[in-house]
Amino acid sequence: MNKYIKSKESQNKTSSNMLTPGTILKHYREKRGYSIEEVSQSTKIPLEQIKKIENDEFGDKEKHVFYRGFIQNYADYLNIDAQKVLAIYRRTTATQDEEKIPAVKKENEKKSKERIEKKFKQFQITPQLVGLAIIFCLVFVVIGYIFIQLRKFQEPPNLTLTSPEIDAILYESALEIEGETDPGTVIEINGEILEEGLSEDGTFNTEITLSEGTNIVVIKAYRSNKEDKSTQITRTVTYVIEREEPEEEELVEEEIVSEHTVQIEIVGQDTWIQLIIDKVQKIAYPIKPGKTSIYKFENEFSLTTGKPRSTKVYVDEKEIELTPNPQSGIAKVTCNVSGSEVVCD
Repeated sequence: MNKYIKSKESQNKTSSNMLTPGTILKHYREKRGYSIEEVSQSTKIPLEQIKKIENDEFGDKEKHVFYRGFIQNYADYLNIDAQKVLAIYRRTTATQDEEKIPAVKKENEKKSKERIEKKFKQFQITPQLVGLAIIFCLVFVVIGYIFIQLRKFQEPPNLTLTSPEIDAILYESALEIEGETDPGTVIEINGEILEEGLSEDGTFNTEITLSEGTNIVVIKAYRSNKEDKSTQITRTVTYVIEREEPEEEELVEEEIVSEHTVQIEIVGQDTWIQLIIDKVQKIAYPIKPGKTSIYKFENEFSLTTGKPRSTKVYVDEKEIELTPNPQSGIAKVTCNVSGSEVVCD
C-alpha cells in the first residue's frame, strides 16, 4: 500500500494525507481483479454501501460507526493494512464534518429565524384576544376567591381575647369577657352559647358571675355545624372576697399545740391561696411575697394556689411538690393523716 501511495503522490503531485479510503480500497480491488459484486458477496457488505465507500460518500456522523466496520472487513478481504486505511478514513471524515458545520449552523439559524418570524406574524393582538384575556382574569379571580372562602370555612375560626387577662385576680364577682372572632361564628362560654353580645362583625362582649376562689373560664368558637373544628381559649380567674388576715401570732400559737403542721411560704409575687383545714376554710385571699403562715391540722387539709411556682408548702417541715394543671395552671394538693404519717396526693 505504501508503494501505491507513493505512486499516487508522483502522479497527482499531492501529499499522502490527501488520499481517501475509497480510492485506496478501489485501487487494490481493481489491482486484484475483483468486481464490486464479488466483494459484496464475499464480505456480506451491501453492494450499494461498497459503491458509497469507494466514492467516499460516508453520510452523516451517526453512520460513521457502520462504515468503520465495512472498511475493516473490506481491507481485510483485500489483505491490506486495515488500521492505516481506517486512520485515513478518520482524517477524511473529520475534514468533511468540519466543512459541513458552518453550512449546517447557518441553515439552522435561518430556519430558527423563519420560525420566530412566522410565530410573530401569527400572534396579533385583536379586540377578541383582549376580551378573552379579561374574561380569563375575571374567572381566575372569582375561582380564587371561592377557593379561599371554602378553605377558610373548612378551617377553625380565629379567636382573640382581650378580657380577662391571664391569671387575673378580681375583687368583684362580675367578669367582663371581650374578644373577636370571624363573622358568622358561634361563641360558647363554659358550654353555654352566647346569644346576646355577639355582633355581626365577630366582636363580642358579655359578663358572667364568678364564684369565690379559682374559676376556669373556657371560651370556644366554631362555625355552624362545624363544632368539631373549633378554637378554644382557657383563662384562670380568681375571685377574692377581701377579709381580714389573721394575726401571725395566732398562727404560731396554733403550731405549738399541733401534732401535724402545714407551712405556706410565698415567694416572687402576690399569690391567691385557699386553705381548708379539717373542713374549715382558713385562707381565701392573696398573700404577699415573703409571708410565711403555719397552721396545725388533725385529720386533713387541702390547699389551692393560683401560682404554684410562687408557693412553697411544707408538711411537718418536709416540702411537698405542687403540680400545676396543664390547662388552668393552678395547683391543688390534699393531705390526710394515716396513723402517724401524713399522705398527700
